[in-house]
Amino acid sequence: MSELVIAGLRAGIPGREILQGVDITIASGEVHAVMGPNGSGKSTLAHVLMGKPGYQVLGGAVTLDGEDLLVSELAEPFAISLQAVSRHIQVLVRAGLVRQERTGRISRCSLDAGPILAAAVWINQYSKYWQAQFDLLAAALGQIDHKPKPKRTPAKGRTAR
Repeated sequence: MSELVIAGLRAGIPGREILQGVDITIASGEVHAVMGPNGSGKSTLAHVLMGKPGYQVLGGAVTLDGEDLLVSELAEPFAISLQAVSRHIQVLVRAGLVRQERTGRISRCSLDAGPILAAAVWINQYSKYWQAQFDLLAAALGQIDHKPKPKRTPAKGRTAR
């Protein structure tokens, strides 16, 4: 049985706090209606839960079965929009690094470390070879940098500029 818990949620738009400590607990199978006058934060609550760009979470937590739910919390440390976070997650899903399960509008993601481990093993197998090749390349480039440049001589019948 799943449980959505919103605890002390404070959120709004830049310069204006709209939600000031919202607390709701909703268990599987329950139906709740959010009611209030215009401007009381009903739409803001929906926008924050869905990760709509332009809304900021100022405090509190939203969890589903004890797991953080807000995409905005994933995006917060980075200079990246929530839409870009969603696109990046889709790239990781297509690459086989993230598994995504959808239940209605809820999307749960989990890391699949198997492909990363396989890549690390492959890189480790070839790293000694690559390192030797990189050392040879570095030595060759070092010699090129220290060789004096040959002086150009004009072709027959031409004068130097």
